[in-house]
Order: sequence, then C-alpha cells, then structure tokens
Amino acid sequence: MPIVEYAGEGTFGQQDGSRYVADSRAARPARDTILMRLAVRQTDKLSYSVGGARNFETRDYYWTAGAEYKFSDDLRIRGDLRMFSGSPDTDFGRWARNDHFEVGLIYKF
Repeated sequence: MPIVEYAGEGTFGQQDGSRYVADSRAARPARDTILMRLAVRQTDKLSYSVGGARNFETRDYYWTAGAEYKFSDDLRIRGDLRMFSGSPDTDFGRWARNDHFEVGLIYKF
C-alpha cells in the first residue's frame, strides 16, 4: 500500500487586520514537504514498511524502515529504524543525533 502526500501552502493576500503584528509562517512546520510510505504484507504473518519525509524549503529529511512478525492474533514483534538529517536549526535536523532502532513485543490480552 503506497502513500504519497505533499504538504504545501499558499497565501492569497497580505494580512490587513488592525492588530496584526507578524504572521505565523515560522511556526507552521512542513510548509513544503513530501511524505511517503510503502507498506508491504508478504504473508499474513510478515509485513514490512519504508517511508520518510523531505522538506524542500529547509532541505532536511527523515526516513524509516520497519518489519513486523505476527506469531498469533495476540502476539507480535516489531522492529523500526529511524534516521534524521539536516541542519541543526531545521525540524528533522535537530533530531540528527537521535537516529535509533527500536524493537517492540506486542501482546494483546
């Protein structure tokens, strides 16, 4: 199952309110970003996913890859890798030293 989404914004005119001081542009993340994910189910028990996001304006990005194995309807194990890159003053770049791999055991009762 592929997913591709583009997050962008446009401005139709200048703000003209009487109490207007500054716009919120800097506070709005992902103004020019593509987000992608591909999930593949190999069997009923084994599935994979890969995805990420790329911000074109700030040139930062992250990507992720994972796999899940389902032992039964109640028990599964999952592993995910996440990596970040970019300048330290960008959304993903400030996470660049936080690349990580996580493993989870999920039990439903």
